[in-house]
Amino acid sequence: MRYKHRHTARLPGYNYTQSGAYFVTICTHGRECIFDDARLMRLVELQWRSIGRYCPGVAVDEFVVMPNHVHGIVWINRRDPVGVQHTASSDDPSGMNLHHASNLTFEPACAAPLHTVRAGSLAAIVRAFKSSSTKRVNELRRTPGFRVWQRSYWDRIVRNEAELNRVRQYIRDNPLKWEDDPNHPRNRKAAI
Repeated sequence: MRYKHRHTARLPGYNYTQSGAYFVTICTHGRECIFDDARLMRLVELQWRSIGRYCPGVAVDEFVVMPNHVHGIVWINRRDPVGVQHTASSDDPSGMNLHHASNLTFEPACAAPLHTVRAGSLAAIVRAFKSSSTKRVNELRRTPGFRVWQRSYWDRIVRNEAELNRVRQYIRDNPLKWEDDPNHPRNRKAAI
C-alpha cells in the first residue's frame, strides 16, 4: 500500500535523541473513541507508565488518556542511562511522581527500530509505546491486527520550566475540556 506524501511535524534538523522533555499527543486510528472503555483506558495508562522499563534513559511525566487520544510528557536523559534527575511536583495528581527516578532500573533496550527511526529517539519511544499498547488492547478486545493508533503523532519540545508547568496543567485540564476538544467527534464533524 502506498501512502500519499506526508509532511512531518518534526522540527527539521533537531536531534530527537537529545536529553529533554517532549510533549506528545497520539490519536487513535480514525479518531475512534475506543478509550471510552475504562479497562482499555487503564491498560493504555499502564503501558505509558512502563515506558522506562523498555527504553533506557527514558521516564514519563504527566499523562492522560482521552477517549480518542493521549497526551503525555516524555523525558529523555542521555547523561544518566539508568534514570532521570527530573523531579515532579509532590502534589502531582497523576501518581507518576518521579522523586526517586534515579533509582529506577531499565531493561536492556527499546525494540529494534526500522532504518528510518533512530534508536533512542522520541520516534522510537513512541513506536514502542504504540506497539506494546496495541498488542495489549487487541488482546483484551480479542481483535488481533486491529489498528489502534494513527500513523504519526504530534510533539512539542518543552524548552523551559514555565512551559513544562503549562503543559502539565494542560494535560491535567484536558478531561474537563473534552466537550470543546477539537478531537471530540462532534467538533470534528462540525469542522469538516
